[in-house]
Amino acid sequence: MNIPLFGHVEVIDILLALGALFLFFLIVREFWTWYWKLNKIVSLLEDIKENTTSENKKTQPPPDQPKALNPLRDCLGGHFLVVIE
Repeated sequence: MNIPLFGHVEVIDILLALGALFLFFLIVREFWTWYWKLNKIVSLLEDIKENTTSENKKTQPPPDQPKALNPLRDCLGGHFLVVIE
């Protein structure tokens, strides 16, 4: 099946050239992601995100408990001295 497309260039030649370019692109892309350690950086950032979201869930009060309105008063057990000059 030799179908000339542009004079003497056949369709199969164009498909082979595109396939070779695509393969070359994949090899170069893999090299650069290895060289700049992009895969490792992405993995570390995902770990950091997972750890920070799990820490936020631990520090937030449960939904049935109200949040402290005045942390100083709650720390002192509700007993504090007011000085008026």
